[in-house]
Amino acid sequence: MIIKTLYWFFWISVFFIFYTYLGYGIILYILVKIKEFFRKSKEAVLPKELPDITLLIAAYNEESIVKEKMLNCEALDYPKDKLHILWVTDGSSDRTNELLKTYPNVTIAYDTQRGVIYTPKLDNV
Repeated sequence: MIIKTLYWFFWISVFFIFYTYLGYGIILYILVKIKEFFRKSKEAVLPKELPDITLLIAAYNEESIVKEKMLNCEALDYPKDKLHILWVTDGSSDRTNELLKTYPNVTIAYDTQRGVIYTPKLDNV
């Protein structure tokens, strides 16, 4: 009797382990495919006029990545007149703010102290 109970306990445990690592994913994949078969997805339609957005970047002594990050921001597929870039660089002691001032489309929010609780001064507004 005990052997038979252990036998069933073993196979139930194996089932739960299989379900945890593979079974759930397999069942989910099958359900998604069934859903896609019965319901065709619609093409995403962008609005005629896209909203203004602000890309907020928090940085502290990030002089080494400013150029790379700005190249990445400028490569975004979004109208340039609708994209506003705001860098918050409180307490930076390197040349981060100097490098950012060379970009005309960037707003810089900074203060000489790090972790200031009030709103920092805005530059290039």
